[in-house]
Amino acid sequence: MVGGGSCFQRGNGRWVGALDQGWSEDGKRSKRLVYGPTQAAVLAKLRALSRNRDDGVVQAGRMPTVGAYLERWVEETARVKVRPSTFVSYSVIVRAHLIPSLGKVRLDKLTPDHVQKMLNAKLAGGLSPRRVQYIRAVLRVSLAGAVARRQLSLNVAGAGMVATPRVERHKVRPMTAGEAQAILDAFEGHRLAGLVTVALGLGLRLGEALGLQWSEVNFERGQLRVVATLQRLKGSDGIRRWELRPPKSEESNRTLPLPSSVAEALQGERSRQRLAQLAAGPAWHESGFVFTGRTGEPWSENGALHAFQGALAVAGLPRMRLHDLRHGTATLLLAQGVPARVVMEILGHSQISMTLNTYSHVIPELMGGAAQAIDSAFARS
Repeated sequence: MVGGGSCFQRGNGRWVGALDQGWSEDGKRSKRLVYGPTQAAVLAKLRALSRNRDDGVVQAGRMPTVGAYLERWVEETARVKVRPSTFVSYSVIVRAHLIPSLGKVRLDKLTPDHVQKMLNAKLAGGLSPRRVQYIRAVLRVSLAGAVARRQLSLNVAGAGMVATPRVERHKVRPMTAGEAQAILDAFEGHRLAGLVTVALGLGLRLGEALGLQWSEVNFERGQLRVVATLQRLKGSDGIRRWELRPPKSEESNRTLPLPSSVAEALQGERSRQRLAQLAAGPAWHESGFVFTGRTGEPWSENGALHAFQGALAVAGLPRMRLHDLRHGTATLLLAQGVPARVVMEILGHSQISMTLNTYSHVIPELMGGAAQAIDSAFARS
């Protein structure tokens, strides 16, 4: 039988064939019916339709709108393929930006001009260049599925199809040893002291630090394992709950050596947590997390950031993000001559190019040290 088709004879002797044609206008699967006096005639029609379908030729009126396609893509593809936090982000982009702008256009009638005008309007409407780039990226990813299923022959949001605004790359400012010490001094005795020391000493992402559990800290071996990241996600009932998710990438799942200063800070955090448990009494919730609030619940990202910036202000230090501590780890290590490949492993980057591109401004300092090393080698010889 023809792929995706079926053939049968009716009571009146005529033959009927049905072939799966993909998506209908309302976003549902549809079938194309053909008729003939003989089975051979119907099979010939089915083969012709099948060739057109497989070559990407879709019959008029059999294609969904962009809106219907995106709704199905979000729920049936993105929901099962990407991380929950990414799914939420995709959903917002699709429903707040793509569907209102492009939803009424039939999928096969969508052109690069449609996409370009939409992106230009978003930029003119006050969205940041980075946000506009992300809107285009979500559309490109979603349309890739339509191309793969031969609903489309071309991804109109793909490379070279549309122009996106240029985003100025955030330049990471190198952190000196003196600045790092000033930050640690500012948090001495503070309830975030352990979190700040771990973030600055090991370069953890904030979600990785907040998701750290005591079971992953081995004081005897002097090791700490990064195996999860903590996210607060909204469930189907609308309630937000804490969930431990796998790290950002396979490389982010890593085992790190514990510097003595970080091990000491973690020991102090464990003592602080025991005192908090005694103070909370029955209200204490044993979660197993290393960094917790007054009743044992894990810190939220917003709560930790607010407390962090408040302590910086009290100490008279410049405002920064908690993520800047991770950058501080990298720049301190590179400036100390630690190989970029080792820094990559510590940070959990998937590619060394990511490490070098992010911290390229430290390279001149390293080049100066390399020149001194050559002079020293020549002097010995």
